[in-house]
Amino acid sequence: MAAHELRAACGALYSPSSPTNTRQQAMTFLAAAAEQDGSWASCLELVQSTQDATETRYWAANALFAKARRDRGGLGAEPRLQLIQALATALGAPTMPPSVAERVAVAAATLALRAESE
Repeated sequence: MAAHELRAACGALYSPSSPTNTRQQAMTFLAAAAEQDGSWASCLELVQSTQDATETRYWAANALFAKARRDRGGLGAEPRLQLIQALATALGAPTMPPSVAERVAVAAATLALRAESE
């Protein structure tokens, strides 16, 4: 799932002017997208973006955490390490909203702990 698709769905979900059915469709789309193995990179892109709304960045960070907690999304050791490093770097950004930073930190810690338990 491409980052621009996730961004658009988050915009529809969190916009107060979106009709209820549009929000429901966006929620269904985002839930399915978050389950896909390929969504790691797109979610990371949204987390790192300073142009996206806090809500979008929070959704992406929470999706990363949920994937890390659930099953690591099929990540091998090297991609997992790269993702942990990218999340740690993102945490150092001065523009990271606190709510997003908390989710990013939990996602990184979960990935690291799961890696240690293998």
